[in-house]
Parts: sequence; structure tokens; C-alpha cells
Amino acid sequence: MGEASKLLGVGRSTIYRQIESGALGKRKIGSRTLIVRFDIDRILSSSHQAG
Repeated sequence: MGEASKLLGVGRSTIYRQIESGALGKRKIGSRTLIVRFDIDRILSSSHQAG
């Protein structure tokens, strides 16, 4: 979650909200929660196109 927060430039609470809304996918591996890289890239791509 920390790396996703840094890449997207948002706080962890925003990451959790994005997961709950379905905008970001997650995968659990043991106790770790991993964010789907495709979703991060999609958000970054759309923010660059909008800006």
C-alpha cells in the first residue's frame, strides 16, 4: 500500500477508499495486501491525459 500511495501521490486512506469503490484491485498474499499494477498504471495514464 505504501508504494501505491507514493506512485499515485495520495495517502493510504485514499488507497483504501479506491479499493472499496472498486477503482483499485487488490490481492492478498499472506498478511500482505498488494495493489494490482494495471490499475495503478491506468490511473496514472488517465491523470496524465487529463492534465
